[in-house]
Amino acid sequence: MHSDKHRVKYVDPVKNPNLWLELTILKMIEDKDPANESALRHALHAIIHWIEPGLIDQLFGDWIQQYLDAHSALESNQNNFDPPCSLEAGQE
Repeated sequence: MHSDKHRVKYVDPVKNPNLWLELTILKMIEDKDPANESALRHALHAIIHWIEPGLIDQLFGDWIQQYLDAHSALESNQNNFDPPCSLEAGQE
């Protein structure tokens, strides 16, 4: 008996290229095969640099806001931190 987990649903890459790519990438991630890492990085790079910036803002606005909030908090903490003086007394 075959488990549903090991079955791969056939999707025609000519008729449904977006769905095919999504399922292919998800399967590669699920497999956790180190040999897939380079191909996944290349795929992400190609997709991300093709998408219009406005669409990224729409789709990932929450991620962007979280990043900006974290960056702002980090800068705020650094501004409130007095770094140690690099000059010892008498070296001025």
